[in-house]
Amino acid sequence: MAEHPEPGHQYQKSGIVLMHSFDHGSIHIDSKDPTASPDIDLNILTNETDINILVKAYRILQAIHSQEPLKSIIDCKALPGKSSDTDEALIEYIKKSVFMAFHPLGTTSMLPFEDGGCVDNQLKVYGTEHLCVVSSIVS
Repeated sequence: MAEHPEPGHQYQKSGIVLMHSFDHGSIHIDSKDPTASPDIDLNILTNETDINILVKAYRILQAIHSQEPLKSIIDCKALPGKSSDTDEALIEYIKKSVFMAFHPLGTTSMLPFEDGGCVDNQLKVYGTEHLCVVSSIVS
């Protein structure tokens, strides 16, 4: 999509959303002051699996745009460019353009701790005592 859309033209925008990242950020409370902000580390795009998924998804999106009927109605190539772009160039583009989005469900993994899980099959939070999660955020 044009960076600054012009009036009187029609635009279409495609995007890729990674709903279940293998990256794991953290939130830590470093103060006894309840009004103090927590220490938040998003830790995005640090897991190679996430990066590989995004590269493959981008290649699929490029393939979709190169087929009819979209091919004849989409005027410009998807960023960063042609399908011949190297994976390295695409990864660099992804790292520069990625952003976080709010998704209220399925953000707490019920997996073994060593696989990145947050809660066990009894919904008990790893590394805590007497703390369970009872919510639709568990996936």
